[in-house]
Formats: sequence, structure tokens, C-alpha cells
Amino acid sequence: MMYHYGNGVPKDVKEAVKWYKKSCSKGNPFGKYYYGFCMYYGDGVKIEKTQALSYLRSAFSGLLSLAKKGDKYAQNSVGICYEILHKDRKEAKKWYKKAETTGHKAAQFNLGLIYEKQHKLDKAMHWFKVSAESGYVDSQVALGNMLRDQADFKASVFWFTKAALSGNPEAQFRLATSYENGKGVAKDPDHAKYWFEQAANQGHAKALFRLGNILESEGELEKAMSCHEKSLKQGNSEASESYERLKNQVSAKESCVNVVDMLQ
Repeated sequence: MMYHYGNGVPKDVKEAVKWYKKSCSKGNPFGKYYYGFCMYYGDGVKIEKTQALSYLRSAFSGLLSLAKKGDKYAQNSVGICYEILHKDRKEAKKWYKKAETTGHKAAQFNLGLIYEKQHKLDKAMHWFKVSAESGYVDSQVALGNMLRDQADFKASVFWFTKAALSGNPEAQFRLATSYENGKGVAKDPDHAKYWFEQAANQGHAKALFRLGNILESEGELEKAMSCHEKSLKQGNSEASESYERLKNQVSAKESCVNVVDMLQ
């Protein structure tokens, strides 16, 4: 978990996944849970839903036993298992609330997600804010998104900035668009480009696309093409047209240079 969340060491989800896999062989329920969770969402490893569900099922009984003894981490994990394995939000909420009473930030975030899915936005915002104020980055992003949707742009920028400075690529992307559009903060193309770059460096598909557009406007066609290609590989079909167009332009430019060289 230290590698997964960057606690005391540089964040490295792939390294974390390696250790989760090793602990599975020892029958550790947390190892099975986290390995299955990462595989389910494609966090540091390829998405394999069938295998992921198998690991989560294998972990469940051990986690439930620990949760009943008051282990807050197990309680939160059991809640997630109820959501993924059984589609049972009521039971999941029960376990999140047990973990939340001990100040478990992720459980508070997960409560917020459940209330958001149930369209109980006041309760969702409450739990996101409680967790965000304790420094939980995912809650800071979620709270920023809710505030943005409510047109409270200044407050949304406040939370996006906190999460962006913690290295969250989604927050960095949201902050970049805020600077780009002048929503909640003065319009600033340089700041927008900076934060698009930060998110793009972490493989954020939409940030790569927007950075590609900026680079193209600056005449950096090859760099722009590279951004659109990476965005496309991340599954952003929006980048397809731009990539093909820039590829043709770069190819034509190279052909002209070759002709000139031949004539000299």
C-alpha cells in the first residue's frame, strides 16, 4: 500500500501491484483484495474483470472476519466488495459508516459516492468535504467537480488546486481548463498549458489532446502529433482526426525537405 498511495516512498502503482500479487500466494485477504481491485479498475495492471472478481470473492470472507472485529480498513474493503460483487449499496453503506466513525477518509469518500449515485447531493457533498478537508485527494477532486457543476467556480478551483499540487492528473486537467476558460480564476494561457502538461505527463488522455491543440497553435506540429497519438492510444477517439491531419502535414513537410535536399 505504501507504493500504491506514495506513503513514505515515491508513488508506483505497478510496484504496489507486484507486492499485492506476492501477498496473494500467502493467503493475505488484503493482498487478494487490492490485487483484485487494481485488476478490476485497471490501476497499474491490465483490466481483467473475471480474474478480478475471483480475487475479490476469495478475499471477502477473510475481510469480513476482520471487519467484524473492528478493523476499519477491512470494513471499508468489505463495503467495496458489497458494491462490486453483490451490487448491494445498502450493505456497503453500512460498512462504510462503521469505518467512517474511526475517521477513515476513503470510507467517507465512498459514502459520498453512494449518495451521489442516489442523487442525494447535499449528503454527497458533506462526505466529500469531510474527507477533502482531511486531505483525501480523491474527495478534493470530487468536491471540486460538484462545485463546478453548481457554477461555484472559485470554490472548485480551490479544491482542484489542492489536489493538483498533490499530483492528481484529473485535478491538474480540471485546473488547466479553469485557467483556459477563466472560470473561477483569471484566464491564463501559460498556467493552462503548464497544468495540461502536468496531467499529460501522467498519461491523462484529455490533457494530452488539449496540450496537442496548444502545441499545434504554436507551430510545434511533431510534438502536437505525438500528444494526439498518445491520447488516441489512451482511448480518446476525439484525438483521431487531429492525429491523422497532423501526420499528413508532418509527412508532407518532411517530403518537401527531402526534395530540397536532393536539389542542393
